[in-house]
Amino acid sequence: METSLQHTERTYLRLILWSLGSLIIFVLLCWGGFRFYRHWQEGHLLRRAAAVLSGGDLKTASLNARRVLQLNPANTDAMRLLADIAEKGGERNAVDWLRKVVQARPDSVDDALALARSAVRVKDFASAAKTLEGLGERARDKPEFYATSARLAEARKDLAAAESHWAKAVDLAPEKSGHRLQLAIIRLGLVDPAKRQSALGALEELRADPKQRTAALRRLVLDGLEHGKDSQRALALAKELEDHPDAGFGDRILYLELLRQ
Repeated sequence: METSLQHTERTYLRLILWSLGSLIIFVLLCWGGFRFYRHWQEGHLLRRAAAVLSGGDLKTASLNARRVLQLNPANTDAMRLLADIAEKGGERNAVDWLRKVVQARPDSVDDALALARSAVRVKDFASAAKTLEGLGERARDKPEFYATSARLAEARKDLAAAESHWAKAVDLAPEKSGHRLQLAIIRLGLVDPAKRQSALGALEELRADPKQRTAALRRLVLDGLEHGKDSQRALALAKELEDHPDAGFGDRILYLELLRQ
């Protein structure tokens, strides 16, 4: 009898342990499945938000991105997307979203630079300067650090500092024609004849760059008019600009004005 009772107890114990083990495994599977579904849902909503944003639907993009933050308040991709939406909509709160990203990822240089650029756009120069200063030596080898510093200096009407920063950006990334264009534009406004001549040469080179051609032509035309240079050359450059597919309405008006002179 005693042996049979012990056997029965062991059987019940095994059943209890098996049931508990099965229950734990079931709970873990449910929790894992729930977490997987939440992660998938976040990714799905973010992809949908990005897709509708590319089509210009800011409202739907914002709703999807905010839904992601309801699921996961720490999702920095959703915060970045909301900042992008705010900038496209001309709203100032892009800075607030990017500040939250930087708070969540304090070691990210790229996010800090994005915050500084956004702050410059909305003329929050104090925040931009504080963010750039806070990067310290971590960003000194990044051309975008100097490009952002240059934009801040330009906004503050400090052309000497802007030129210095653009020059450093070009030194670090000479392949970036946009930086070379900005350096040339800044140097056109300086009184140093050598730097002005260097700027004009750079703009002539950028006429061959499909991405910068219209901007380079525009600056050459305007510089020619401002300094009373060869009117026929200015007219020829304006005609070249007016014929370009990317020319704007203002470029066409400029050409017509030159024709009347």
